[in-house]
Amino acid sequence: ARITTWPDWRSDHLVRRARALTARAVEKQLEAVHIHEETAKHLQVSNGQKVLLTQEDIQLISEVVFDNTLPVGAAFIAGGTLLAAQLGSCFAAITLEVNVV
Repeated sequence: ARITTWPDWRSDHLVRRARALTARAVEKQLEAVHIHEETAKHLQVSNGQKVLLTQEDIQLISEVVFDNTLPVGAAFIAGGTLLAAQLGSCFAAITLEVNVV
């Protein structure tokens, strides 16, 4: 299952232009799919590895970031990111495939 939240610095046009908020290093990690370490073990994927994301008829390559605050079996993709926009629906089934370029 895919879950989503919207980062506070992506909420409106004024906040998006605030340098102190947009310069946060965490934003670089948001252009990735976040999964629990147990999910990663099941998929045999390592932190930072590229995976193929498939949601409905859309396929994209993304980096994996471990986040043990997530439920096992869930994939988190932050809203307000290019990755989220390209995938479409924020709460749809998504699959991750390993061993991609």
